[in-house]
Order: sequence, then C-alpha cells, then structure tokens
Amino acid sequence: MSSMSPDPRRLLAIIQAQNGLAALGLDSAALLAHLVASARELTGASGAAVEIVDEKDIVIRAAADSAVVQVGVPLDAGTLAGQSYMGEKTIRIDREAGSPGPALDALHRAGARAAISSPLTAGSQTIGALTVTSSVTEAFADEDEETVGMLARFVTHQVLQARRYEEAERLCRLDPLTGLGNRRALDECLSAEIARHSRYGRTLSICLVDLDNFKSINDTHGHQEGDRVLIRVAERLCEIRGADGAFRLGGDEFGVVLPETPGSSAELVARRLARAIREDVFPMSVSASWGVAEAAGTDPAALLAAADAQLYERKREAAGAATTAPIVPAPREASSRNG
Repeated sequence: MSSMSPDPRRLLAIIQAQNGLAALGLDSAALLAHLVASARELTGASGAAVEIVDEKDIVIRAAADSAVVQVGVPLDAGTLAGQSYMGEKTIRIDREAGSPGPALDALHRAGARAAISSPLTAGSQTIGALTVTSSVTEAFADEDEETVGMLARFVTHQVLQARRYEEAERLCRLDPLTGLGNRRALDECLSAEIARHSRYGRTLSICLVDLDNFKSINDTHGHQEGDRVLIRVAERLCEIRGADGAFRLGGDEFGVVLPETPGSSAELVARRLARAIREDVFPMSVSASWGVAEAAGTDPAALLAAADAQLYERKREAAGAATTAPIVPAPREASSRNG
C-alpha cells in the first residue's frame, strides 16, 4: 500500500461515514446498509456488498448496493470475498492486471473488472467481508484499498455487538424446552398481525391448544417423558405454519397464529392437530382441547380471550364426558420438569 499522506478531504469523508455508522447503534440492517453505501461512495465503486457469516461460514446477514448477495448459503471460497475472509487480509484484483484464478473468473462473470475485498476482523475473530467492485479496469488506487480496510475494521466491533444484542433478544422470546416462541413472542406476533388485519382487512385467526390428562404423564412416567410429549407437540405445531407462528404459552398450553385463515379453517386445523397429538403419545392417554377465534376487531387481548373461552368450555365438556385410559407405569427419570 502507499505510504503517502492521506487526502484530508478523504479522511474527513471517512470520519463522517464512521460517525454515521456509530449513530446507528445496534440496528444491524441499517448498519450494513449504511456501510455498503459509504464504501461505494468513498471509493467511486459501481457496487458494494457486505457478507456476515456464522461459525460454520454460512452467510447470515448481508447488504448490497448494486451488487448481488445470498443469505443462508456458505460464503464461496472461490470469490474475492471468500478469499479475503478465509485469508483474513485485504485483496485487490483487476481484470487486466490481476493473476488468473477463481476470484478473477467470478469477477468477470459478474461483469466487474476491478474489486477490493477486506475482512471484518476484531482480534482473532473474523466475521465476514466488505467488497467493492467496479466495471472499469484499474478503477481503484491504494487509498481506496486503505479506505475499504478502515471501514471494515471500524464496523466489526459494532456488528459483533449488534449480533450479541439480537441473540439476547431472540432468547428472551423463546421457550427453552421446545424452541417455540414464548408468551412475549406471541403477544408481539399477534399485535403485528392484528395491525395488518385492521389495515388491510385480511383474515386472521388464532388457535389455542391445551393438553388433557398431561399431569398423569408426569406423575406416572416422569417429567422426562412429559418433556418428550411437549417437544413432539411443538413439532406438530411447527408443521402447520412454521416455527414463526407457533408458541408455548406455559405448562401444557400452546398457541398458533393463523394469518389469512378464517375461523372455520382454523377449527379444522385444530381438529387435525388434536388427532395427531393423540396418535403421537399412544398408548398413553393424552388428548388435546382447543379453542379458536377469528379476529373481528383491533384488540389482540379480545381475540385471545375469545379463543381461551372456547378452549375452556371444550375442556369442561370433555371432563364431564371423557374417560381416562389406563397408563402403564414407567420408571421416573431426572429431567427438566417440563421446562
């Protein structure tokens, strides 16, 4: 790299970009978007992209400005970003002057003729790469390489803090036993869906499910077997609409938020779920009661209350009519006591 004194105007622009990044705090989406916009503007690039990876080198966050990035796939070691990340060093290549190789070929296929990629590194931890590209041969100078490296180094600590914060927030909304969202997550999901229902007139229903005779599983077979039942129920709920719409409210009570679903269809979903639960825990006698409600207003609490009222009316009816099948005792084992 050049040892020349940096242009004061460029230094000022870099400082302003860093101040803008710092002001975004722990908003990772805004942070990455601002990073690529700043990198493109400061280097005069045609496009810019940043890719953040997990410990398995899977891209988990990304942002691009006139470039293409993919999330949920491994970072390609044959690309310039992959080589910069793996080698933990800034790399600059040019369509004409660069030596042949996978990164240059990938650059050519993308329609670019020059690029710089710098790793996002803090201490011994490298979490991704920032890349700028140009459609012009020999578009970048040493000072552009320095600029990309400075931006990458500056933003890394902030990205790490944002990831830790997001992970803590995610765990606050998860039930540790089943991995479903907890009551807090349900309330947030329902508020968002009610807002969409109210604004756009979309159909919305909720289904609450409560296990019958669940206490007998814990009492007779032990809490470890009870945990297994709860986990299997959670898996069944996820099969309906995915994990984002399924929740464990506590104990043996669950909920499923069903956007674009009328109450009559939600009732059919609940019946299929109850049948599946009976089959999953056979020969043990655990059935499920349910309550469904279709949104008719803007109050999430009212929607929950309507489903809850139907659930407990059904449980009262079942308690008066149902008979409990015998349960074969099994050794009690240590467990998490149902989360």
